[in-house]
Amino acid sequence: MPSLLHVLSLFISLIVLISTAKAQSQDDCSPLPNDVAELVDTNDGILLVGELHGTTESPGRFLDLICHASKKSSSKTIVAIEYLPGQIQLTGDNQQLKQSVEQLDSWQQQHDGKTSEAMFFLLTLLNQLVAEHRIEVAFFDASTNDRELAMAQNLMALKRPNTQVIALTGNRHNKIQHGNDWDPDSKNMGAYMREYGANVTSLNLLHGGGSAWVCMEQCKSHNFPPPKIPHTKILFEASAANGYQYHWAIGPISASKPYIATPQL
Repeated sequence: MPSLLHVLSLFISLIVLISTAKAQSQDDCSPLPNDVAELVDTNDGILLVGELHGTTESPGRFLDLICHASKKSSSKTIVAIEYLPGQIQLTGDNQQLKQSVEQLDSWQQQHDGKTSEAMFFLLTLLNQLVAEHRIEVAFFDASTNDRELAMAQNLMALKRPNTQVIALTGNRHNKIQHGNDWDPDSKNMGAYMREYGANVTSLNLLHGGGSAWVCMEQCKSHNFPPPKIPHTKILFEASAANGYQYHWAIGPISASKPYIATPQL
């Protein structure tokens, strides 16, 4: 029979092995589909990634993009998120991040999908990449009347030589044409950037139906049917009517509830 010391040694080795595997799994993001990876690799401007707020899946796919981009040695990756500047602190310290988020009225009350559990988890993982000096993170939202134009200007100011900027926004803002279904005269951030001559690529995270936590009459989980956009590939060109350049079909979605629950009265 093996001795108690031998059993203890095997147990300690198993614990170390499991811990190492967990550390590796946290560092290694899911591999990108080849076409999506090529789009990221060839991007030398500003990649505008649009999502339906309030899902579990979109922040995860965005993180996969960032992990892939951050491994490129030829350029610096700047990650831009649709939050107001100066409110959230990403310094590599997740405790500081938690404190800064929990003090914000927007995270306590807004609950529009941008303050979801999935988004907070994304921020913590981006914070880890910041600590490893693999990325920089910037926030570019605006609260002015000309919000779309102001966001466009904020994003363009981030571009520097030998950098690639990858931005996550709601999938209205990253359209490179003005106009939307509900208002053909409305303006879009991506379209302004094109007008100002910025080198932008617009990628829509095309969901396959499911649920998302968004504010439609009420802020709660809502069901969404699959969009009627036929496709046979994971990455494919968007039609001019959609306002994007590419769709990335990410499959079914599920709602991510607010990170800070609404107090029960």
